[in-house]
Amino acid sequence: MKTVTQHPWQNGPTELIRYAIEHLHKEMEFDQRISFLLLDIGVETLFKTFLTLPEDVTGAKIKFPDRKRAAEGSFHDLVKGMEAAAPSKLKEFNLAHIQFYHDLRNKLYHQGNGITIPTEKAKGYAELAVRLLEVLLDVNLTHLLREPETKARLQEKQEKLEQDLNQQIITIHKELDHLRVEVRLAIERIEPRLLLPSFEKQLSACYEFEGHKRDKIFMKAIDAVVSEQALKDYLLPEGIQRLLIESWSIDVTFLYFHIISRDLPEAMDWERHYALAKMFPDYAQQPVIKEIDEDGPLTEIIPTTSEVIEEGKRLLSQLRKIGERIQHWVSEGH
Repeated sequence: MKTVTQHPWQNGPTELIRYAIEHLHKEMEFDQRISFLLLDIGVETLFKTFLTLPEDVTGAKIKFPDRKRAAEGSFHDLVKGMEAAAPSKLKEFNLAHIQFYHDLRNKLYHQGNGITIPTEKAKGYAELAVRLLEVLLDVNLTHLLREPETKARLQEKQEKLEQDLNQQIITIHKELDHLRVEVRLAIERIEPRLLLPSFEKQLSACYEFEGHKRDKIFMKAIDAVVSEQALKDYLLPEGIQRLLIESWSIDVTFLYFHIISRDLPEAMDWERHYALAKMFPDYAQQPVIKEIDEDGPLTEIIPTTSEVIEEGKRLLSQLRKIGERIQHWVSEGH
């Protein structure tokens, strides 16, 4: 079954029933009445279209003169003509329901004021009209009829994903706190005075300066707490190391990872995972990945909530592995 029209004779009934469904979804009393009237016109147009099409198109079981007479007669004649012309197509339908809805439409049309159409009857007629359109002219509007339910399901799914994402952000925060504890326990084994609040205060002061001034403040802070010359040499602000001091001054955990990497080289990668996890809450709120197209301008790819959650799962897994690795390393006596 097609969701769009492919033949000109499909257009009239399809448009009427589509417009009827649009009004039906608005759920105002006025729209329910308009929807019901359009549905009745749509079904009537559908039947007349079917009866007046060539037999090789519809497979009608009665001759054209009989079909033409039914199409030009009363609504009762129209229904009877359809029963005779398409018995196999309509075997699952009770066309008495069509006559019932048509009679209700007549009351609405002729009496006007004071007549309301219950929502369940408007929906019932819409269900019937959509099924008839599909069976008789091979056009499927079920997706339009189910649109509110589909939107509700999608909304419910999205809300669940957002709840999962918010919970994931909380879990990542907790895992980061746990990892910081493990990292500090490792540093306590290497040089406990690096954990002093006074050192962290001096280190954070480096952020306000650049170049040699920053280097000087950094080395003064290190000299005050580190006794091992080899570790001092390892932290000398030369080359790429100088660029790291800024990140160390923002979050001392980056410095701790760097110190651990002297004995555990894989810790160099941990800094990146830790940084990504720290940024995850902001990324989750506004996830945009920028990509450069070689033949065009910068493009933006916005991940879905599901994709953001998957990224969060990956980061959580990495944080836990890092924490376990540090625990194992410390337990080995380092």
